[in-house]
Amino acid sequence: MTHYWQRVFQKMNSISKHYPYDVVVLEMADDELEDMLEFLRFINPKFSVITGVAPVHMERMKSMDKVINDNWLIAEQAECIIYNNENPVLKKLAQKNKASIGFGDQSGVVKFKNLMRNKNGYLTGDLVKGSESIQLSTKMIGRQNLNSLLSAALVADQM
Repeated sequence: MTHYWQRVFQKMNSISKHYPYDVVVLEMADDELEDMLEFLRFINPKFSVITGVAPVHMERMKSMDKVINDNWLIAEQAECIIYNNENPVLKKLAQKNKASIGFGDQSGVVKFKNLMRNKNGYLTGDLVKGSESIQLSTKMIGRQNLNSLLSAALVADQM
């Protein structure tokens, strides 16, 4: 393990004794896979979230399949995987994992319906889970940005 991670663990240990929050959100990456897996042994995550995997994530990777599989390997260290159901490779991986729950702007446990743009060009629509629905107005322009809302809603529902 690198010296950097040792410093991270020391800092986490010093603040955890007086940490005033019940929930911590960490963004993890697969560019140093072995270090991430080692790190995850110490934090024991309850949830992991994969919002999307795209060619922009391939800076240091050889193939999109490697990016997806490495992200899934990291995600599997949590008790529950929240994943983008509209990615066919993630959907296939999720079929092998009972502790995974999908979301998407068109499909999944949590999804959007009646998605449209308001007069300012921002996305609005109904956030739907089962028979429950909440109308949302966002300041988001790109549909891919909605994945953050969907995954956050699903994590909140599971908590």
